[in-house]
Amino acid sequence: MKIDSSAKPLSLLQQIQQEQTDSLRHLASGKRVESAHDDAAAMQIIERLTAESQAYQRSLGNAYDGISMLGVAEGGLANIQDDVNRIRELTVQAGNGALTDADREALQQEAAQLTENIYQTVDRTEFAGVPLLSQNDSRTFQLGNTGDTSLSIELRDMRQQGLDSLSTLDLTDPNATSSLMDSLDSMNDMLNTQRAEYGAQQNAFEASARNLTQTDIATQASRSRMQDLDYAMGTARNIQNQILQNSAVAMSAQANAQTELALSILS
Repeated sequence: MKIDSSAKPLSLLQQIQQEQTDSLRHLASGKRVESAHDDAAAMQIIERLTAESQAYQRSLGNAYDGISMLGVAEGGLANIQDDVNRIRELTVQAGNGALTDADREALQQEAAQLTENIYQTVDRTEFAGVPLLSQNDSRTFQLGNTGDTSLSIELRDMRQQGLDSLSTLDLTDPNATSSLMDSLDSMNDMLNTQRAEYGAQQNAFEASARNLTQTDIATQASRSRMQDLDYAMGTARNIQNQILQNSAVAMSAQANAQTELALSILS
């Protein structure tokens, strides 16, 4: 005759051992939810928050690239404006009636060199291989988790904006001083307007970067509260399982002893 009084304790022991294994796994990873098996509903939310956080982080990189692009473009325009101001100064100097033709020719040569510098700046100002001052283009930067959160940079060919007129600049004609100064003043106004536009766009990108940083921090904090393990509670649960496991082992041993005693009496 066979008496199986250890089945229930063994079943309890197996359950406790499985819980202990899960507890140790969570403690080792530091996560309360590692898979859908742990918490299916929470896992869905965690994955969604993870995707959002990754989008915010990548968008933050996009924002800083936009800031850098605008900084390079604005820096190129600042160099151009310095040269334009120097040409204007030479134009005023060329209006001096005491100058000889040779003097004006020397001024013209310097103005021509400055014009060449300006055109080189236009052609060479670029960011990551993208020309910034020599073409009309629009560059869009994704700055969020949805498709409608973006900012665009409008690039313009500065030659077409008025710099091409520098190629006909002639300081050797004393009667052209007034018209040249008007043209250079208009050119300066255009450069000021373009620099102001790029400066405003930089501010917009910086504001977006700050907002993305704050949003990402909040998103990661929310995900952490849902996914990460509370070590104090995890450690307490592990100790509790160890006590239960020891108790179950003792119960199983006692059940086996009672079974053997019953069999010896019956026999």
